[in-house]
Amino acid sequence: MTNRQQALAALRDQCRAIESAQDQAELFDRLTALSQLAGDLAAGFAERRAASPPKVEDDGRERFNRILNSMASFLGLVALDGSVLHVNEPGLRAAGIPLEQLRGTPIADLPVWDRPDITRPMLIDAVARAARGETVREDLRARASNGEALVLDATFSPLRDHQGRIVEIVVSAVDATERERARQESKASEQRLRQLAETIREAFWLREPSGKLVYVSPAYETIWGRSCQSLYQSPQQWFEAIHPDDKERVANATSKDIAVADLDCEYRVVRPDGMVVWIRDRAFPVRDPEGRILGIAGVADDITERRRLEEQMRQAQKMESVGRLAGGIAHDFNNLVTVILGNADLIASLVPPDHEATPLVGEILQTGRRAAALTRQLLAFSRQQVLDPKVVDLGAIIGDTEPMLGRLLGEDVDLQTSLRAQGLVRVDPGHLVQVIMNLAVNARDAMPKGGRLTIATSDVLLDCVPGAGHLARGSYVMLTMSDTGSGMTSDIRSRLFEPFFTTKDPGKGTGLGLAVVYGIVQQSGGHIDVDSEPGVGTRFHIYLPTVTGEADGVRPTLEAAGGGAAYETILLVEDDEDVRRTTARTLRRAGYQVIEAADGRDAIEVLDRASADIQLVLTDVIMPILGGRQIAEHVAAHFPRIKIVFTSGYTDDAVVRQGIFRSDVAFLQKPYPSEALLTKLRQVLHKPV
Repeated sequence: MTNRQQALAALRDQCRAIESAQDQAELFDRLTALSQLAGDLAAGFAERRAASPPKVEDDGRERFNRILNSMASFLGLVALDGSVLHVNEPGLRAAGIPLEQLRGTPIADLPVWDRPDITRPMLIDAVARAARGETVREDLRARASNGEALVLDATFSPLRDHQGRIVEIVVSAVDATERERARQESKASEQRLRQLAETIREAFWLREPSGKLVYVSPAYETIWGRSCQSLYQSPQQWFEAIHPDDKERVANATSKDIAVADLDCEYRVVRPDGMVVWIRDRAFPVRDPEGRILGIAGVADDITERRRLEEQMRQAQKMESVGRLAGGIAHDFNNLVTVILGNADLIASLVPPDHEATPLVGEILQTGRRAAALTRQLLAFSRQQVLDPKVVDLGAIIGDTEPMLGRLLGEDVDLQTSLRAQGLVRVDPGHLVQVIMNLAVNARDAMPKGGRLTIATSDVLLDCVPGAGHLARGSYVMLTMSDTGSGMTSDIRSRLFEPFFTTKDPGKGTGLGLAVVYGIVQQSGGHIDVDSEPGVGTRFHIYLPTVTGEADGVRPTLEAAGGGAAYETILLVEDDEDVRRTTARTLRRAGYQVIEAADGRDAIEVLDRASADIQLVLTDVIMPILGGRQIAEHVAAHFPRIKIVFTSGYTDDAVVRQGIFRSDVAFLQKPYPSEALLTKLRQVLHKPV
């Protein structure tokens, strides 16, 4: 085989190698080798041509052109000044321009380029660098003859003669449009993921298996209160910010092999400003298609509000449980205390003041009243007491209570009021006073060296009450009681309304005061919350929904229990024998004639037989066979002149109200002292029909 044949065979082999190139790097190497081989071959042809004219059929350049035209890549020769010398057939077809029109035209001025303002300087620079011996690679934007946009991965390689001089520039290009489209789609996808990570409120993070932090989203700054840059510089900040009480638990959780079990852990973080934030942190491995771990991804969410609501729910459940217990025993307990108080009152009226039994009776009465008060407190926070709501002006109630508050607080506490609310609320006035007094007592205890207690009311329109999703949007009267006392820590605030929780010394508090306040406010359809920090005092906010109408009179003048002669006949209906006997004894001693009935059926028989002699029915609400409601219905239908007073040892307002025929009739909650019973009877008997 001749030298020329060997050279041409080598050239064909190199072209086949170009066709089978696996990637851009290999293609570049093959094209460079092709350029060098073509240069050597062209130099050999030039020497032989100088010795003797070649034959057309043996012209190596013609055969070289056929080889170039058979390739899928775009190939061309450019002079050192940048003018086009030759372009293979694939390049001409893509451009849609004959070679005669292209030849001699500067490559930078060809009409095929897209965005000439960008592409032309790139081409001029690439030609100049290749002319100096560099191999230059650029991505060029072009337009095919059919208008399709193309991205060309072009290489500019210097072509040398046999003496090593650069004589021409070989330009090779492959269609990289699909590659560029895939790259752009990948970039867009990455951008969308980044935007998503930077938009969501959860902090998203990614680290390498070695532990190096790769990425953390901006939500980290919002939750942790620290900059992302500081975390990149000191990744240990993440663990250092964990609450000291949670560090060991988190360390144990994160020490597990995440390839075996994903991480799902809740813990507290202490921000630089001192705020404590609850975090739910989840992490999981990121794997390649073969299952190898490429990194660890995690999502951390601020769950402080959720934890607060869960704590409120647990608080409500605890109070509900204690309330059920209290309500379950209250009926029987109230009946027992009623008997104790009634009999103690009778004994006190029978013995002279200087009798040796008088102090003992006094202790019995005092203890009985304390037992009754304790029951009322338990039922107040559990929202199971019977209310007597009125439409009232909150400012008027506070104004009436102010003198009593002044005596309670003492001279070293400055009491100030700012009563601006115009709206009316529907509450039980007595229970509202209890709320104010309980909060005032706590404020006084928080200011042992004196201070200031401010009571303010205002009208507010709220879309929602913070932490009270059960309240609807609307108008509220806000009662605010703020003191300048010692304040509370967050731990104490979280347990403030728990029954039996107290920070006072043993014997100085039952822990029911604020639980009672909570229960009364909730049962009145309102909401209470508290702001407090150690050393800056405490502020309670009570929200009560406003109502329309006029305020009811809430300060009636009561007759004394012994006022007027007691001569009327009373039908006493009570299924508890001890309560019936004690109450009957109290009524008879007060001068009343008493007819006793053990249940509703007996009462109706008595009414039908002796109604002319009866002025009032004193009846329990809930009784077996027939209850107070059935008796009231019978009286209303047949004996409308007879008045009714209801009593009950049950504590559930709904149960009691359901048993009463008319909601405006008189009601007396057990246990009651004798004077309260007699006063209620005088009120009802003297009230015009």
